[in-house]
Amino acid sequence: MHFEVPWAEPAVAPERGSMFGGGGTVRFWLSIVGAMVVAVAGAAPKSAAPKWDSDLLGTWRGVEAEALGVRGEFDSVWEVREGVIVGALPRIGDPPAEWRYTVDPSADPRGIDLFPDSGPAKGTTLKGVYVIEKGRLKVCYVSPRAKDPDKQPRPASVEKASPDLVILTFERKKR
Repeated sequence: MHFEVPWAEPAVAPERGSMFGGGGTVRFWLSIVGAMVVAVAGAAPKSAAPKWDSDLLGTWRGVEAEALGVRGEFDSVWEVREGVIVGALPRIGDPPAEWRYTVDPSADPRGIDLFPDSGPAKGTTLKGVYVIEKGRLKVCYVSPRAKDPDKQPRPASVEKASPDLVILTFERKKR
C-alpha cells in the first residue's frame, strides 16, 4: 500500500561520511525513524482487553460445596466484579478474601483461572471451569491442596468430582 503525503519531499540519503550532512539529510533520518516506529508498532503485540463475562458479574450466595469427596452446604457470598472475586472459600474459619480471576467465556465449558492472594493457594493459578444456568453458578476448579496445583490440567466439566477438584454451587442473589 502506498500513501502520498503532499507536504513531504522525497527522502535524500545523507552525504557520504556525514551522519547529519546537508541537503535532505534531516528528512532522510526522519523517514528512517518514522519507518522504524511504524515497523515496531506493527510488530508489537497488541494487549487484548480483558474478557469479562457479564453473566458472571454480581452477587452469588453459596448453596453447596464438594471437596475431597465430601459434599455439604456452603454458606458464603461471592461478590464477582470485573477481575476480582470477594468471598470466602469452603474452609472452616476462612475470612472473606479477594481473589483475582480471568475468564474465557468462549470456551465450552467456560474457563476461569483463579489467583488467590492469601491462604494455602497464595501465588498459584487454580484452573477451573464454570457454568451458569437458570440463575445458578457452578464452578469447578483445581484444589489448592492438590499436588502442584499450577501444573494440574483444567477440569473438563463442572460435574466430575475428584480429590484434586473443588466444586461450588451458587444461586444469584436477588437485589
